This record gives sequence, structure tokens and C-alpha cells, in this order.
Amino acid sequence: MSHMSYFRLLAQCNLWMNEKLHNVCESLPTHIIKKGLHSYFNSIFGTFNYLLLVDIILMFRFTQQSFHVTGLSKQPHSDFPSFREDRELTDHAITHFIEHLSTRDLGQILLYPSLVKPQPRLSMLWDALTYFLSHQTHHRAQITTPLSPLEVDVGVTNLFHLPDLMSRGSDIKH
Repeated sequence: MSHMSYFRLLAQCNLWMNEKLHNVCESLPTHIIKKGLHSYFNSIFGTFNYLLLVDIILMFRFTQQSFHVTGLSKQPHSDFPSFREDRELTDHAITHFIEHLSTRDLGQILLYPSLVKPQPRLSMLWDALTYFLSHQTHHRAQITTPLSPLEVDVGVTNLFHLPDLMSRGSDIKH
């Protein structure tokens, strides 16, 4: 598997998992997803909003466009339908961006301002993409954790169950 195939696989997995989580959470009452459930960003919805904001910030960095944000605590959306619409657009933009990268692009150096420490940062695109795609996985776990005591089943979350990956497995000769 090439480096680009790996990043494309992770982008597909993120799209698939976000759709699964959103489908489950969309069926829950608003007070449940906005309730403080001892989750990292105070609620499931707060975690969704944080993750969307960070993904948007990182996509602007990757495409070398400016995006003004004063901090990571901003809640881009107050309702689930507008959040979900923005999330789906962002996920498709992420997938499109990664599908159009080449292996040579991975060596690009990014220069961007840090939100955590007010100083410029340098990063190779390879490292930034690795962080970007694993960051989503990390926070989705913070969303599924408070769903478990509520007996909400998200279903299988294992990469091996990604539909495209499952269908590729049937092509392997023993």
C-alpha cells in the first residue's frame, strides 16, 4: 500500500464513521446530545462542534487559505441539522483534497500560526495529515464513550469493517 493509499483509506474511514455517528446521534433527543455527560467538551454536541472547527482550521492550513478564529472553544453550530450539513461538506472536502494529493505533495512544508502558542509553526504535510486523520479517530471515541451507558449502539467501528475495504478483501486470492 502506498502512502497516498493509506491517507485515502483513513479519509474514507473518517467519512464512514462520521456518517455512522451522526445517524445514531440524529435520532437522539437534543437534550441528550447537548447534556453534560462528563465528556471532554462538556457534551456530545460540543465534541462534534470542536472536531468540525479543528477540521476546518486544518483544511484551511492545508490549502494555504486564511481562516480567522480566536480560539478552539467556539461552537460553530447550535443545532444538529446545520452542524450535520457543514460536517458532510467538510468531510467531502477532506476526501476530495486527499484524493487529489500526490506522494510528492506529502513533503510540502506548511507554515501556519499556532492557536495554542502564539508563534509560527512549521510542519510537513505528511505529519500534519497523520495528525489530522488520527485526531478525528481520537475524538470520535470521546463521543462513543458517553453513548455506551445510554445503551446506544453505534455499531462496528473497526477499520476492517469499512465497506470498501471489506469488498476488496473478497478479491484476495488464497
